Amino acid sequence: MNKPDDSIAAAPAAEVALLWGRLLSLTEVPQDVNFLELGGDSLLLLSLLVEVEEHFGVYLSAEDILDDLTVRGFVAAIQRVGLPGRDPR
Repeated sequence: MNKPDDSIAAAPAAEVALLWGRLLSLTEVPQDVNFLELGGDSLLLLSLLVEVEEHFGVYLSAEDILDDLTVRGFVAAIQRVGLPGRDPR
C-alpha cells in the first residue's frame, strides 16, 4: 500500500467514485451529485468514511464532509485533512 501522503496527493475523483459505486451498487457515479440523492443513507455514509480511511489513510469526520456530500467534496476534504502538519484525529 502507498504511504498515506502519496494517496492523499493523488486522491483522484475516480477512486472516490469507485468507493461510492461499490457501496451504492452503481456503475457510474457523477462527481457533483449528493451522496444521499444517489441512494445513500447515514449508515452507508459511515461505511464510506471507513472505506476512505482504509483506502487513503485519512480519517474524515462527519464534520469534514457534511458541507459537500459529492465526490468532489470528498476529494477536497481528503486533500484538506491530509495537509502536512495537521493531525487528522
